Amino acid sequence: MRILVAPDVFKGSLSARTAAAIIRKGIKRAIPGANVDILPLADGGEGTVEALSEAWGAEPHETVVSGPDGKPVRAAWALTSDEGRGSVSTAVLEAASAVGFALVPERGRDPLRLSSYGLGELILHAAEADPKTILVGLGDSATNDCGLGLAVALGYALSREDGSLITRDCIFSGSLTEIMGAVHSIGRKPEGIRGHVRSVVVLADVSNPLLGERGATAVYGPQKGLNPALVDTVESLVRRFAGIVRRDVRDVDPMRPGAGAAGGLGFALSVFLGAEIRPGAEYILEACSFRSHAALADVVVTGEGCLDEQSLRGKAVSAVAAACAELGKPCLVIAGRVKGNRAEWEEKFGLMRLYSTIETPGEEVPSTLPPAAERLESAAERMALELMKAFGL
Repeated sequence: MRILVAPDVFKGSLSARTAAAIIRKGIKRAIPGANVDILPLADGGEGTVEALSEAWGAEPHETVVSGPDGKPVRAAWALTSDEGRGSVSTAVLEAASAVGFALVPERGRDPLRLSSYGLGELILHAAEADPKTILVGLGDSATNDCGLGLAVALGYALSREDGSLITRDCIFSGSLTEIMGAVHSIGRKPEGIRGHVRSVVVLADVSNPLLGERGATAVYGPQKGLNPALVDTVESLVRRFAGIVRRDVRDVDPMRPGAGAAGGLGFALSVFLGAEIRPGAEYILEACSFRSHAALADVVVTGEGCLDEQSLRGKAVSAVAAACAELGKPCLVIAGRVKGNRAEWEEKFGLMRLYSTIETPGEEVPSTLPPAAERLESAAERMALELMKAFGL
């Protein structure tokens, strides 16, 4: 039996590569003779640089930038000039590495106090390497500032009504409600990055628009720590800011799919750098030659940290399941947690079977759980034993 293991990251616990290796170990415990290939994936969020670097043989880099709370962080990115891709050098970045949710201590997770400024710094550092294309993975950010900090870092002049400028110090010393509400106009469009970069491509991990009930603030704001009572207030501020951006910089539709990715960074990069938004999971599956690998397998196993409604909106698991359906390959999922009815998820995704590393009937997670790696290996072994029965081995 040949099995392809192609998971996304298990956020907060395991990288995609580590998760893949653990799943393979669990399978081999149950089926020692199985041929198990691993292919770590991503969807534009955490793990994007790692997945594309491996696929393209990219050169890894690290740059110190401002984290979401202004404290310095080491952000990973990569540079490639693969001749197989027409000798076009490409810089691969991810928002999660610079302004990611995981970079902020739990007690500090409040998007009203966090900024996308560091992603702007990272883009400028990558542009200095003179790539023709910059790929920016958007997902797992801690921010909801619609790219306000990003714009300041890129050199745009965000002015108050009295003409005074909003600076880095203002951003990291005040509240987003005060700063965003004070923006009156945007000017001084920077030219430097355009001299280096021919195109910027955004890999969005979700298809949400910027505004509305499915928008960045309404759906993801509370998950990032925004007080639910302030959602309408922040939504109004983001709507106002987006209007100024469209008036003064570039008129981009805030309702386009992916505009709401990473707290509005999909919209912001489209406006401030003319970026093209593409579904991250599909792009990465193609870059990693997923379909070629899957075509050789009898079964495909994928996974992620939590399977919920967001998984249907551009996440790697949904892209893998769809590709397997096209190829006629059985697809199984191992998730850290499953929210909702398992049988319904299996039907929605067209799965052979769905497994969870946390077998608990309610939303409460026992405090005595074994480590994530141990739970994942156990779930993979359980899955493999059932596969043996299903395939008559």
